[in-house]
Amino acid sequence: MKNTVMKQPHCFLCAARQCRPGVFTMRYTMAIIGMVLTLSACPHWFAEPYPDLIETEKQTVADCRLIGMVSEAADASNPFPVAAEANMVLRVRERAGQMGATHIVWLHKTGTMAAAEAYRCRPE
Repeated sequence: MKNTVMKQPHCFLCAARQCRPGVFTMRYTMAIIGMVLTLSACPHWFAEPYPDLIETEKQTVADCRLIGMVSEAADASNPFPVAAEANMVLRVRERAGQMGATHIVWLHKTGTMAAAEAYRCRPE
């Protein structure tokens, strides 16, 4: 009979030769958390509300009717500042569209605050 050495089975779920209890579960959990955070931080992956709303300059809307001013603040609890700013801009556009605006003129847009004037222009 040959003298054979029994090798420990290789675990395909983790990088170690033999799985340690909880290693796969921790990696799996971290991967799921990472995917959820990635998806929640990217609002631009979803359809933009009011795609017909035109962002323009003040001179372009000289003959239009001002229907209001819209302002929003970024969500300070969002751990991703870029996503918080993008959501803030989307909320300004959405509120202007709900007011019936056809055009908006940005008054200011920073990382924490945004404000725009909403105009309704007659179709040409």
